[in-house]
Amino acid sequence: MLYGVVILRSEINLLPINVNDKALFRKLYLDPSISKMLFVRMTVKDVDAWFVKVHQNKAGAYHFYKISHGPTEKIVGIIGLIHRLENVEEYGILLDEESRYKGIATIVTQMLVDKVRRSGRNSQIIGRCIAQNAPMINVFKKCGFEQICCNTYEEIKIDFPHIMFRKNVT
Repeated sequence: MLYGVVILRSEINLLPINVNDKALFRKLYLDPSISKMLFVRMTVKDVDAWFVKVHQNKAGAYHFYKISHGPTEKIVGIIGLIHRLENVEEYGILLDEESRYKGIATIVTQMLVDKVRRSGRNSQIIGRCIAQNAPMINVFKKCGFEQICCNTYEEIKIDFPHIMFRKNVT
């Protein structure tokens, strides 16, 4: 990993997900360095079903993008929002291992917040991460999210505690 590498916002693009991106979803969701940070362990079948749901985007509930970086527009991850309730969107991001610790997550999170703001809809963006994921906690804080709760295993019946963050976008 390269720490201290400066990535410029102009080097990052958010591109629409298309029918050819199933392999990207598999690569990211099944990557052991990512799957250990997910709330749900996924099989290939789970990932494929999730991809179909996101790609078909019935009722406009899913807003997912590929993250490209640099002049070659290498795809380094995915980011998205899921419409959960009236004016409530759930945030998610996955970055490949070599793209972490470079500020990309902070840049694309702010880009996604800006997209919501430009859309003109008042929304609340909710994000969660496991309590041990200090880099993601820092992304939320840098992007102006506020911590709203921390759950333990007993409260949510998953194997690890998590922290929830919220950002109101108007």
